[in-house]
Order: sequence, then C-alpha cells, then structure tokens
Amino acid sequence: MIEAAGLVEVHDALALRDELESVADRIESGESISEQSAADLLQRVSETRERLIDFLKRTQSPAAFRRAAEVLSEDLFAKGWYPGVTSNYADNFMAPEIGWRSVGADLAFCRLAGPGCGPTSMALVHRCMPNNCRPGETVADFWRRTTSPQAMEAAQAYADALLAIRQGKP
Repeated sequence: MIEAAGLVEVHDALALRDELESVADRIESGESISEQSAADLLQRVSETRERLIDFLKRTQSPAAFRRAAEVLSEDLFAKGWYPGVTSNYADNFMAPEIGWRSVGADLAFCRLAGPGCGPTSMALVHRCMPNNCRPGETVADFWRRTTSPQAMEAAQAYADALLAIRQGKP
C-alpha cells in the first residue's frame, strides 16, 4: 500500500509540473498571474518536494525510489535543492551539466537494485541504447564513461545524499 501511495505522490508531482509549464506558457504569451497565485504555486512545489522526499524514506522498491528521485531531479523540484552537492558546483555547473541530478538518481537506484544494474540489465540497455552499449559494462560504468568527471562527482554526492535521506539521515 505504501508503494501505491508513493506512486500517487509521483503522479501528483508530474501533474503539478504540467500545470506550472502551462502557467509559464501563459506568462510567455503575455498573460499575468497574481502574486498570490505565484506564491501558492511555489508553496505547492515545496510541499510536493517534501512528500517525494518522505516517499524516498519509506519505499521498499528500488524502482519506485528511482522514479521519485527522478522527479525530484527535475528542474522544478530541484531548484535550490542540492543535497550532498556543494553550492559552488551547483552554481558554476548547473546549466552545462544539468544531467548530474538524473545520473545521481540512477547511481542511487543501482546501489539499491544491485544486479538490476549489471552488464546485462534492462536498466543498462535503457541508458546506452541504441548504439552506445559496451560488453561487460554496468550502469555505473556507462555513466563514468559518458559523464564529465565534475558532473560524475556531483552525481555521486547527490546519490549518497539521496540514500542518506532514505536511511533517515539529514
């Protein structure tokens, strides 16, 4: 039952993301929104982030953990929230290396899933296809090969922080 509730939280987070994208489109087209509406949306983003973090703490499913961590890694929910990553890295490398959060979510998932990220795993095929797979490579090997050292360092710190959250550590 916990997993189903968490997946509802992930679904709600994705619905909020879609709603905010719609609001952004309306603003770009010249429409304005009230300060109160903007404040309400920001509050909902914060509350949704907290619900997703709570789900990370209680889920027993590595796949559900990965999905919640993936949503938390999106710009909307991650903005200003970089557990485990120095602000210097986040400030200096956010734009060119935006993917480090997603890589970190993958690395955390793989530490939970174990063999589920091995050389013949679907997790690996999903990342390296259609033509970037190498024999014997794991998901972590793939990311080390295709990610800059700076982004990999930040991704690993983020993965460590996600797993610490899961263990109830600040």
